[in-house]
Amino acid sequence: MYIDFLSPWIIIALVLIGWGVLITFYKRGLLPNKFEVSGPMLLWRTDHGKDAIAYIAHRFRSFWKRAGILCIIISTIMMIFTAIYIIATAILLIRYPQIIPTDVGARETVLFPGLALPITYGLIALAVAIIVHEFSHGILSEAEDMKIKSLGLAVLAILPAAFVEPDEEEVKKATSKSRMKMFSAGPTANILVFVISLLMFTYVLLPFFAPNAEGVGIVDTVEGFPAKEAGMAKGEIITHVDEKRVKEVREFQEEMMKNMPGDDVLIKTDRNTYTIYLTSHPDDPNKAFLGVNLFPVTEGYGALKDPIGFVLPQSGAMLKPILGSGFYGANLAHPEYMLMTIQLVFWTGLLNFWLGALNLLPAKPFDGGRLMEEYVSAVAKRNVDLISNAISALFISLYVGSFLVIVLY
Repeated sequence: MYIDFLSPWIIIALVLIGWGVLITFYKRGLLPNKFEVSGPMLLWRTDHGKDAIAYIAHRFRSFWKRAGILCIIISTIMMIFTAIYIIATAILLIRYPQIIPTDVGARETVLFPGLALPITYGLIALAVAIIVHEFSHGILSEAEDMKIKSLGLAVLAILPAAFVEPDEEEVKKATSKSRMKMFSAGPTANILVFVISLLMFTYVLLPFFAPNAEGVGIVDTVEGFPAKEAGMAKGEIITHVDEKRVKEVREFQEEMMKNMPGDDVLIKTDRNTYTIYLTSHPDDPNKAFLGVNLFPVTEGYGALKDPIGFVLPQSGAMLKPILGSGFYGANLAHPEYMLMTIQLVFWTGLLNFWLGALNLLPAKPFDGGRLMEEYVSAVAKRNVDLISNAISALFISLYVGSFLVIVLY
C-alpha cells in the first residue's frame, strides 16, 4: 500500500504522534532538566546570553528608551495592517477558494497564511528573523528595568523558534509604556530588517542584474524555425521589429502580426541585427512565425524594483527566470553566487516583514495581543480581560482557519 508522506493529513498525524511521545517523555521525567513541553511547544532554557543582552541594554540605555517610543508607533500601525489583512484573507478564502495555489508542496515550502517560502532560503531567513526579534525584546526589557529570567530555543509544532523570557513580576510592576515598548521591540526589529533588505535588494544588488537594453528577452529558439536558423540565441534582447522600438511582449506581438508568412522582417537585438524570412505558424498557416520563446525582461525587471512587490512571494518566484536566464546582458563575475545572494536578501526581507506583521496579530499570546491588551486597558478600564480575550478569540479563529484552509484545500 502506497503512503504519501507529503499529504497534509499524514504530516499532521506524524506531528501529533511526535508530540504525544514528547509529552509522555516529559511527564515521566525522561527529558533533560532544561527541556520543557508546554502544549505544542518544546522549550530549552538557558542563562547563556543574558549578560550580553544586559550590557547592550544598559550601555546605550537612553537610546533604547527613545527608540522604544518609535517601536510603539510602528507596531501599532502594523497591528492595524495585520488585523485588516487577516480579515481580508479570511473573506477571500471563503468567497474565492480557487485563489489558493495548488502546487505548494510540503517538501518545498514553509507555510504561513497566504505565504509560501522556499525551504532553504526560508529556514535561513527564519533563523535571522527569530534571533533579531527575540534579542530586541530582551534589550528593551532590560532597558526598561524588566530583568530577563531566561532565554533559549523552542520548537512550535514543527517550526523552530527562540525566546527571551522576562521576569513576570517585574513586567507586572512596570508602567504600561514600558511594557508596550518591550512588546513592540521584536516586531519593529523585524520590520527594520525588512527595510534594510529592501534597500540592499533595490539599490545595491539589483543594479548588477540590470539588462543592457530595454526589450523582450529570448528564453530559447525553436528548432527548425527562422530564428534558430538565423543564429538568434538565448539571452539576447529584441529591441526593434522593422525599425519599430519594442519594450514589451505585447508590443512585439503587435508588430509581428503586421507580417505574413513569406515576408522578410528586420529584427534588431542588443547583440546583432537579423533579416529573417518568416514561415507559417505550426498551428495557423495564415499566421507568420519567428520561432522564439520570449520573456518580458523590461517589464519583469521593472516589477522587481517596485517596493510593493518585495512583500509578495510571487516576486521571489520571478527572480530566477528574470535574473537567471543568461542575465540578458548583465556582466557578472560569479552569476550563480550573485543570484543566491540576491534571493537570500529577498526572502530574508520578505519573511521578516510577514513575521513582524503576523506577530502583531491582535490576539494573545502574540506581541500584538499584548499590545492590544494595553490599549484596551487604557480605554475600557473595566472588563479588560473579557474584551481582550474576545478580540483574541476572533483573530485566532480567523488565523487558524485561514491556515488550515490553505494547508488542507
